[in-house]
Amino acid sequence: MTEKYTKEGLSPRTLAAVELVVRLLGVEPLDIRQTSSPDAWFVELPGDRGVVVKTPGWLNRPGSPRVEAWIYSECERRNIRAPKVLAVSEDPECLILERLQGHSLTTHPASMTASDRASWARAGEDLRKLHEVPMPGFGPLVPGPDKPSGEAATWCPYADYARAEGIPWLVDAGHLTAAAADSLARRFDEAASALSQVTEGRLLHGDVESGHIFVADDQFQGMIDFGQAQAGDPRWDLARVPLWDGDEALDALLAGYGSDAVTREDRDLLLPLYLFSLVVHHAVGHGRPDHIQNLLDRSRYHDLL
Repeated sequence: MTEKYTKEGLSPRTLAAVELVVRLLGVEPLDIRQTSSPDAWFVELPGDRGVVVKTPGWLNRPGSPRVEAWIYSECERRNIRAPKVLAVSEDPECLILERLQGHSLTTHPASMTASDRASWARAGEDLRKLHEVPMPGFGPLVPGPDKPSGEAATWCPYADYARAEGIPWLVDAGHLTAAAADSLARRFDEAASALSQVTEGRLLHGDVESGHIFVADDQFQGMIDFGQAQAGDPRWDLARVPLWDGDEALDALLAGYGSDAVTREDRDLLLPLYLFSLVVHHAVGHGRPDHIQNLLDRSRYHDLL
């Protein structure tokens, strides 16, 4: 982002993001470009400053900027490395964050370096601090008078949905055999006792992956994008890691998080079931069969059969 942008040709939403920066920060942007998300923009400001503008999108709900701003303030209070909040607006809903230095850690699992593993471990240290924050309720967060809360009364709505509705849907759509469905249902029954013991929600990032870990000069800078944060079992965050980044990334994360946090049974049963439940949540109703199959294959549900 080195050349001064022109407003000609910008989409209405991008123009609205420019206007929000001017109104809330009092400066005219030098440049703006959309991130990989349709609801966030990188903005270059004078003085070699960079910010991120976020608005509620299709994955979010009303009040999500206010919820995310609360999470970032909690991170700052607990010395968890994350972007600082520069401005929050409720009309229209918007969140403006300081942009972390560096770039995301996105790497292929087969080419993970020692510095990559060290950054994953540092992220694990911060994730453990995040998971120490008690939260009322379970599931996706909604605004509250003092702090956000999960919208569900019990944990885990994703697992309940995956067993009761997701598995039958995948069978009807031709992605699972009836025999595989029966085996998966039995594994959910095996995990029922462990799931019922989760009676207090903790603050979860909700989307832990290498793309949300920032590094500069091989040094960990912080975690970004808490837009999918939830209240629930910390092991839900851990289960998410292998989906795109592999088991080596999870091992590296746990080196900083604390390997004592998960048992062998967790690695063999609960974490795979959580990952399968997450995949089912995103797969059911999706219009592209190849995408659904890719998600299922990455969930490695065969290991549960």
